[in-house]
Amino acid sequence: MKRTLSVLVALIMLLTLTPAFAAQEEINIFMWSDYISDDLIANFEDEYGVRVNLSYMSDNADSITKLTAGAGSEYDLIMTCDAYMESLIAGGYLEQLDLSQIPNSENINRAYWSEQNQGYCVPYLMNYIYVVYDTERCPIEITCYNDLIRPEMKGQIVRSRKPTSGS
Repeated sequence: MKRTLSVLVALIMLLTLTPAFAAQEEINIFMWSDYISDDLIANFEDEYGVRVNLSYMSDNADSITKLTAGAGSEYDLIMTCDAYMESLIAGGYLEQLDLSQIPNSENINRAYWSEQNQGYCVPYLMNYIYVVYDTERCPIEITCYNDLIRPEMKGQIVRSRKPTSGS
């Protein structure tokens, strides 16, 4: 439900970015599949009188190659991983957003915004990576990701795997 609401809000915000954009008859979106339902798109099209054309990404690297090879101008909105935003911004592939036209952007916790990306994107979702450790065996207290690269951690880190069948 939150995912659907977030995408709907993003689409509504997209329509209000500029008067010229709001007058468009079509919106072209490049995003990951399964993030938005067909019903939501149909309802959005009916309510706002605009056709939504979705194109789906297969993986980040291919998507960035496509966007930077000239296909980026085909899209009004892209949903990509934030790891690629800096290069898209530096390359001039993205237009800056007028966040004053997106009043609810003020309600997003600034911890979720990258300084470099601010003004070019609106955070959609946050993902966490957990670090679990045995406080009695670990040579230091882990308080941030940078602690993992301290010299005293050399040879101390293992990656957890899901057990395979039969193990």
